[in-house]
Amino acid sequence: LDAYGAPMPGPRSNYPGYDDLVQASTGVMARFGGSLDTPEEHAHLGTIDVLGGFAAALAISMALYQGEGGTARASLAAAGQLIQLPFMIDYDGRPPFDEPAGRAVKGWGPLYHCYQAADGWFFLAIEEQDLPELAKLPGLESISGLEGEQLQNALAESFQRQKLAHWADLLQRIDAGFAPLATLQALREQHLQPESKGSPDLSDATFSFVRHDQHPGGRCVDIVAPNAIRPQSSRISIPSPAPKYGIDSREILAGLGYSNDEIETLIRQGVVSESWSEDYLPE
Repeated sequence: LDAYGAPMPGPRSNYPGYDDLVQASTGVMARFGGSLDTPEEHAHLGTIDVLGGFAAALAISMALYQGEGGTARASLAAAGQLIQLPFMIDYDGRPPFDEPAGRAVKGWGPLYHCYQAADGWFFLAIEEQDLPELAKLPGLESISGLEGEQLQNALAESFQRQKLAHWADLLQRIDAGFAPLATLQALREQHLQPESKGSPDLSDATFSFVRHDQHPGGRCVDIVAPNAIRPQSSRISIPSPAPKYGIDSREILAGLGYSNDEIETLIRQGVVSESWSEDYLPE
């Protein structure tokens, strides 16, 4: 899994890769940002990274299915090209690529859109064929027969009258997509499991956060839990944090048969150290 690798060698096969380089070269940063003047860097929520990992997982699955070993390569550039494929065409008379893009855009039409409720924002996703069922919900009767911008305005006005929990209950009755919007910080605090309270439960949710509040660095370290894939026949384990460099020097030397006096001499002579730096990691 690399940045520029592909099934066949090319002029950039051995170049060192970096997320932003790949994003920029495929045009996805300009696409998300709305223009070349407002590119949107989104390596922290990398759609290309996710697809690259999916491609690698697919290759592993195929190898297991076929029962044969081999080498499979997946690259971020190739994954980016798949995302950008609808825009890699040009011909005389081609209509402009005018998909909604940029930071101010709230959706793609009234049925795939961010709306504001009385106590927060949410994202609505519903098929057009289910619009009649949507119009039957209490409080949304006024959208019946509307289309386009009129429908969007009517939905926006109606959704602001009730809280998120109210709309979540109603929309889930008709199997409509409903996702409350929150900051990463809010999601982290909501799904955070401190390590000091025992082994985190990683079986229920598709994502979670673990707080190493007994970290040898002397500070709390929050990480995303490794539970995106939850196997049925095996257990997810979270490795404990690595100890500070040098903290086990005496124990290791004692295990090799050195006496306490010999260990003290090695430390005094600078042959062995009990610490790489004053802090857990050097500044």
